[in-house]
Amino acid sequence: IIAAGKDRLVIYQIGASVVEVGTTNGVITDIDGKFTLMVDPNGKIKVSFVGYQPQTIDVKGKGSFNIQLKEDSEMLEEVVVTGYGGKQLRTKVTNSIAKVKEETLKQGMFTNPAQALSGAVAGLSVSQTSGNPGSAPTLVLRGGTNFDGSGSPLILIDGQVRSSLSDINPDDIESMEVLKDASAAAIYGTRASNGVILITTKKGMAGKTNISFNASAGFQTLSKPKMANAAEYKEVFNTRYTNDGGTSIWNDTGATTNPGGTDWWDEVINKTALVQNYSLNISGGSDKLVYNLSMGYYRNNSQYDYGYWDKINARLNTEYTFNKYVKMGFDIAPRVESWDDTPDLFSAAMSMDPTTPIFKPEDQWVDNEFNNYQRSYNNQEWNPAGSLARQNSHSREMGTIVNTYLQINPIQKLTLRTQFGANAHFRRTDKFTPEFYIDALEQSTLSNVSREMQEWLDWNWTNTATYITTFAEKHNLEAMLGTEYFTYDQFDFEAKTQNSPTDDIPTLNAGSTRTYTSTTKTAYRILSGFGRINYNYDMRYLISFVARYDGISKLKDNRWGFFPGVSVGWNIMEERFWKDSKISGVISNLKPRLSYGVNGNVNGIGNFDVYGAYSQVGAKTYGGSTAFYNSGLVNTGLRWEQSQSFEAGLDIGFLNNRLSFILDYYNRTTKDLLTKQALPGYTGFTEIMTN
Repeated sequence: IIAAGKDRLVIYQIGASVVEVGTTNGVITDIDGKFTLMVDPNGKIKVSFVGYQPQTIDVKGKGSFNIQLKEDSEMLEEVVVTGYGGKQLRTKVTNSIAKVKEETLKQGMFTNPAQALSGAVAGLSVSQTSGNPGSAPTLVLRGGTNFDGSGSPLILIDGQVRSSLSDINPDDIESMEVLKDASAAAIYGTRASNGVILITTKKGMAGKTNISFNASAGFQTLSKPKMANAAEYKEVFNTRYTNDGGTSIWNDTGATTNPGGTDWWDEVINKTALVQNYSLNISGGSDKLVYNLSMGYYRNNSQYDYGYWDKINARLNTEYTFNKYVKMGFDIAPRVESWDDTPDLFSAAMSMDPTTPIFKPEDQWVDNEFNNYQRSYNNQEWNPAGSLARQNSHSREMGTIVNTYLQINPIQKLTLRTQFGANAHFRRTDKFTPEFYIDALEQSTLSNVSREMQEWLDWNWTNTATYITTFAEKHNLEAMLGTEYFTYDQFDFEAKTQNSPTDDIPTLNAGSTRTYTSTTKTAYRILSGFGRINYNYDMRYLISFVARYDGISKLKDNRWGFFPGVSVGWNIMEERFWKDSKISGVISNLKPRLSYGVNGNVNGIGNFDVYGAYSQVGAKTYGGSTAFYNSGLVNTGLRWEQSQSFEAGLDIGFLNNRLSFILDYYNRTTKDLLTKQALPGYTGFTEIMTN
């Protein structure tokens, strides 16, 4: 509601939060901007609204009053997350950092938030390489640093490393930033040569409890390719044989038992697959404690009759402010996923000749239904309908992510923060292949049962000290120092048996022959020190330094690496000559940038390669005893891969930034690439890992 005043315009704000300090007692202003709240006569109230500076008001001796909130310029301008608790206004950023808008994650239905990034970030390639429900897409930023152009960005959710974005609900994401250039990513050193994706999850806000529920459903479809029917297929084959001087193999009426033909695409692949997504969010709190609780369920059916993927997840984010000096937070995010693996049958559905029926003639049927599927008449393709009927593979994964921090402000301008995060998950996969025999080319003469179990645990402990100050009025400085310790452990178990007496008991103990048992353990550690300095003079001249010193257990002689980055920028629109010019009314933002940085990578090295590679003797016994031998040459001199990048950029905005562009030119050179070098046979080895 807007009231015209004599010399000003007054906006009565609907939906502002009013909370009694130290309590959960609060209300939201009504349509006229008014509120009524019963409080302690000697208490205080805190008034807040997005885009405005919050105010705390002493109500002692006051019955009613007017409150005027001031605009918060930093809230109104885009804020960019730069890592390790760092945030900057877009006008202060000297690096190439893309911010993904929250609405981008709400356009469509996604099994994985990474799918929403397709087309949303310049230079980021998003490829769906598997048709299995729930499969994660492949992300490659600026071409990747590997020989084949691959290389996945480092993914961090609230400061914790993730292998993909599949374990987070898109509705839980508050912001998503993509650090493109090396100077921005250098703060993450060891694993940042392919860029960094930073995810920040939603936190609660003081005020009345808010509850929201979202439900959506949709269908996934596959476009059917144009394929030959039985008559067209016969015509092509007859022409082929006659052109070769032979005779037609089919007459006009068809000489097969399947004159009508089989449309294998329709028989194997569903035209539509149902997708469902439900999420519930509850948030609120007081000026002391804020919370955000979310729960979600997602299910994606397969494009085949067999297969699905579903996920149940929850997340609780809490923050408690003890006083102006101490604050702590605790997050926990459990999840359960389950899926039936779907075999890749696209190729078979398109390659199977349409003259072949699904089943053999009835007079050839046997008791075992899996033996009744028809082998292809004219090629070596397995019957895709039979493959689908025999498929029996079920997986379940359970995991929990815990993240907690303690933040202390011992003196003004100084913030000390310690954060611990852990990610534990467990996966189990059971597979069963029944005994069947169609012909010598398509057979499994024994039933096979297998169970695979995997356990992962990684945790990291991060400590930072940040100092922010302004001196001599126009000099603005932010300095941060930190340390981090990261550890990863994995345990795998796999067992297989064969020749179960019945398909009704698809368990390991039913197999009469134990064919395979294996357990493996692996781990690695990273210890790091890092720092960042951001400086600007009067918001005009900007400079940023970052550096990281990493040591990793995967290397030996060259374990430690140093990864620096520097970037500069010039806000021309802050200059007096620009503000006084007529062009400033059209071009509202103009900032050229330069940056240089170094990143590292050791993804090509196994966790224990530099300590020796060993294998078991093929026969598994040597004179009646188990024996091992050196299966690979050791190279203790392996070094970090190093990607060195130079970048020149320009941020430009028009008409009060209603239209804006971020332009970048970059040149990246990667040296000391890790690769396997072939060796002559007389060495007794086939290859060696080298830089």
